[in-house]
Amino acid sequence: MSTSRDDDAQGPLAEFAALRQEIIQRQATQHNVLALQLTISGAVFSFGLTGTSRRGFLLIVPVSTYMLCSRFVEDHVGIGQLGRYIREHLSPRIPGGLGWESWVIQNPARFGIPGLLWIYAYFVTYPGVALLALGAAAPAAFTTDHGHRSLGVTFGLVVVWLLGLTVTALCCLLLWRTAKSTQAPDPTHRNRAASRWTDA
Repeated sequence: MSTSRDDDAQGPLAEFAALRQEIIQRQATQHNVLALQLTISGAVFSFGLTGTSRRGFLLIVPVSTYMLCSRFVEDHVGIGQLGRYIREHLSPRIPGGLGWESWVIQNPARFGIPGLLWIYAYFVTYPGVALLALGAAAPAAFTTDHGHRSLGVTFGLVVVWLLGLTVTALCCLLLWRTAKSTQAPDPTHRNRAASRWTDA
């Protein structure tokens, strides 16, 4: 009987190992995206701030920030979905359950910092950097006393600046929704999950 239950658990355990590996890969991707954001932003700022005529290049930062932030959030959501699948579908199929995912949910604090505050650091890394670039590029986009610049170029810079402001606002929305999703789940949900594991 015990052997039969062990055999039944082999499939879920193998699936758990594969899903945990995917979680680790997604976390590594998040770290790489964060490093890329800092590298690109630093390089563009270093170039754009070397001369007034180069300030327009700072408008690259909001667009690249939005793309990288979207990937960061995508991986964050994916990690959350994988963890939820492990908790709700795999754990009940294994004798004794899989305690790691449920423990993480019940202990969301990171180094004493609540998860909702912890993720706010990314508001500085992504939309914060983009807003800084927009502020530095605003004189180049909206100043019209450049005699050597055509009206078309000025109009183009204004459009790109407004696009950068739009995607920066979208970054804030993405991170805000992500931050809200990191809050502790409803205690009744935990109790239902705990009773389900107990019954299993």
